Amino acid sequence: MNTEPNKKRGRPSGSTSFTIVTLDTLRSLLGSKGKIVVSKKWLANIELVAGDRREDIEEVQKALIDSSPPADKIEFALIKF
Repeated sequence: MNTEPNKKRGRPSGSTSFTIVTLDTLRSLLGSKGKIVVSKKWLANIELVAGDRREDIEEVQKALIDSSPPADKIEFALIKF
């Protein structure tokens, strides 16, 4: 039988995973075309995505990808030894 006390795991009590940043700050750092990561739950709360429906999420992701400028091409060569 294990007599050691249970160790606490996870986030410490009182700590938070989120912080508040103004939209102006984000715009100045990222510009109008900058991409940020948001939770699906937050998107559902602002009704950008109706629930957690996969089709809606994929539609939003496709719209974000389509609106982003193409990435610069990287020149490379393959060498066989």
